[in-house]
Amino acid sequence: MLSTYIDKSASIAISSHVSNNSVVGLNTVIDANSTINSSVIGERCTIGKNVNIINSIIDKNVVVGDNCMISNAII
Repeated sequence: MLSTYIDKSASIAISSHVSNNSVVGLNTVIDANSTINSSVIGERCTIGKNVNIINSIIDKNVVVGDNCMISNAII
């Protein structure tokens, strides 16, 4: 069974999408037109605009700039 967990303190732009089998941590911000797919985003991260993160783990306190593509990575 695939599931998604988004911490209640996280802020996700209405135009962004977090897919099944993903986690978004405490106080994380995901900006416009970004997609999180089968990934874990740690606490206090900032994900910029037009970002695609696929099958990856983003640790705590990471800033991902606009227009980035991250796939099969641990950051």
